Amino acid sequence: MNSAVTHPAETSSAAPLPVEKYPAPAWLWPRRIPARALTLLAGGVGSGKSFLACDLAARVSRGIPWPDCPGDSPQPQPVLLLTHEITTGYAHVRLQAANADLQLIEFELPSEPDSPR
Repeated sequence: MNSAVTHPAETSSAAPLPVEKYPAPAWLWPRRIPARALTLLAGGVGSGKSFLACDLAARVSRGIPWPDCPGDSPQPQPVLLLTHEITTGYAHVRLQAANADLQLIEFELPSEPDSPR
């Protein structure tokens, strides 16, 4: 083997990339969930994803403060809930239990494999 071979990273003299200034993100739940952005809840079966989704939807639709921001008074906002729950009826029951404003929650359920899109 030739020990004189150098790696490109060792000999590169590229100029550093410019640092762009981006505005501070707007937060739905400060430092946890960004506003106006897609939020994905992922985890194992029974880990509480649906429970958390219903709690989040209820808080946003009613303007309920976040657990760690009790002094905040957020305004109620609409929610788009994408769910793989079996029916909207099941999701409605869970959202009602979480005290959500169902008038401000829009559901999008997955289509059946044979149904037209």
